[in-house]
Amino acid sequence: MTCLSKADKEVKVEEQGVNQFQLNVTSANEEGKNYLAIIMRALEEKEISFINANMSRSFGFEMEAVIEVTQAMDSSVLTETVIQAIENNGGSN
Repeated sequence: MTCLSKADKEVKVEEQGVNQFQLNVTSANEEGKNYLAIIMRALEEKEISFINANMSRSFGFEMEAVIEVTQAMDSSVLTETVIQAIENNGGSN
């Protein structure tokens, strides 16, 4: 499992079996309203598919998803991909 916290964001990625990972993203920031589209776009560019995803905007942004990779990938790469996507799209504080 890889966990990275930056400012008000936390990204956790945990291996769930062959080529599948559990992805959890939380942010108390109001800018989180666009995070779902940003994260999906960044992962799809790396040919990563969403198996399922749940999102809440009750308190900032919360997302739980199961994703599937098509090539060998480490959880730390996935974590950094998500953080970079958010920060590159105005989510840094």
